Amino acid sequence: DVFTPHVGLALPEFAAQQRLQNKAEFSRLLDELRLPQPETAIVRTAAELSREWQYPVYLKLAHSTAGGGVFYVENTAALRERAQRLEAGGLLRGDTEALVQQPARGVQSTVQAVFNQGELVGVHCLQSRRMGVGGMSTARTSADHAMVREHVARIGEHLAWHGSFFLDYFYDDASGRPEFIEANPRVGETVNAMLAGINLPQLLVRISLGDSPPQAPLGRFGVRTHNALMILISLAYDG
Repeated sequence: DVFTPHVGLALPEFAAQQRLQNKAEFSRLLDELRLPQPETAIVRTAAELSREWQYPVYLKLAHSTAGGGVFYVENTAALRERAQRLEAGGLLRGDTEALVQQPARGVQSTVQAVFNQGELVGVHCLQSRRMGVGGMSTARTSADHAMVREHVARIGEHLAWHGSFFLDYFYDDASGRPEFIEANPRVGETVNAMLAGINLPQLLVRISLGDSPPQAPLGRFGVRTHNALMILISLAYDG
């Protein structure tokens, strides 16, 4: 409300932003809309992690990046050690949440979208061909995931989303079924979309300026791109 009279800024209400920024809230949102995600449990304390789990699992802090707060856990001993370290750092003491999630099935993918007051005006799906630092894909192929586009439109309409977000998911080509694992309330890296023929940042700027653009046509499928800088950083991390 303070900035709007002075600068174009396409952002949703804070309550909507919180549903995507918080991993636990995003999981609940998927349940509310009956959208697919891997089997997930939400915990608050280290003691709640002491039950039996089907390994491997991912332990995810509610507020974190994929590289800094998502842990791949292969057995009970590793989970106990991770829980102790998090508890020592002030987490898992009852006032914050974490997720225990089964691995998703399929190829890791991303969908990026731009909304104007809950109306979808631009959307792009891509599949990862190479992974890099922090779970980020460094090589991508634009993809035709119709069911994902439908799910994204439902999320944006439900939240009356204004601006952009992107979701990470795994896509099973055999069944055509996605499993959503992560949400980010920002536009993300959009070079693959641009080279496929859809300029998401341009749509975002137009909406920020008060324009109401029609829904953009889909980009081309099968467009392959890579991020040389992220690949170099990944190689540096590996020595």
